[in-house]
Amino acid sequence: MPLEGPWYTLDEAVQKLNNTRSDVFYEIEQGNLTGVLICRKTPFLVYSTTKNGKKVGHCHFYYQGPVAASPQLLKALVLNRRADQIYFYQPLDLSSISHFSGNCPFEDFGPLDDWEPLSIDEAFASGNHTVLMPHKTQDFKQGLRAAFEVTKEPDYDPLAPLKALNAAPLTYSWNFYASWKLKDLRIPASEIRKIQSPLLKEVKKVASRGKATRNHQLKELITRVLLDHPNASSQDLWKIIRAECDSEENIYDTDNILLAVDADAIDWVSTYGVEQSLKRRSFTALVSKIRKELADNAIN
Repeated sequence: MPLEGPWYTLDEAVQKLNNTRSDVFYEIEQGNLTGVLICRKTPFLVYSTTKNGKKVGHCHFYYQGPVAASPQLLKALVLNRRADQIYFYQPLDLSSISHFSGNCPFEDFGPLDDWEPLSIDEAFASGNHTVLMPHKTQDFKQGLRAAFEVTKEPDYDPLAPLKALNAAPLTYSWNFYASWKLKDLRIPASEIRKIQSPLLKEVKKVASRGKATRNHQLKELITRVLLDHPNASSQDLWKIIRAECDSEENIYDTDNILLAVDADAIDWVSTYGVEQSLKRRSFTALVSKIRKELADNAIN
């Protein structure tokens, strides 16, 4: 299903879905909800990769508007993690592209291995990658190595390490983990409709019968703990589950699914032998979801 606007802010999406922020974050993390990013006027590059792993550039342009982004980037945003890798994008409003050019913007191809210009109609064909424009930056790793080597010399100049660091060569950086903020995230109206669709809810309900969902058994365990400790905070619930994992006597882990629990994650295995891990922030979102389900069931 194509992503369609209008594009709602997190607060607007929460209101339309009658949910909490944690619930929306959880759905994004689990891949059930797709978000987009609102892009200010930003330079992009389109390239493809050959069978030999060489990067071939095709065009570059400026774009301002909504972009579809890699699910991994959206997860990194909602989990407040560094997104330290190259991510691919898809401009959703091609009429908002400006300064389109098929000419190579780099000297000697820059971070690319070759250049084959494409028209704007060809640029977004399957197999091509749209990324934020790589930018020049100092290679501080090499600079630090040079600075460290200077300190090995007898009677070295105290300013020599700093000079070596400042003399670090320029290189191209593909990493833009600091470019996006959570405030840039939007939820498409098409995704809101998908979640709200009674038909989809019924399909999910039927599909789940007799079949464990990804967090089903762990969710049941957390529910049992929560029923015994309804006023406990997420942190206290985590401590109870951690103590359960360390104990030889199981009270809540009736299926013996817990493998390890530390400060950051709950590692567990399903009855199908699939090992999985639930991170702390996802746990908090899941607890909120279970509390809401228990409250709804109590009303009904």
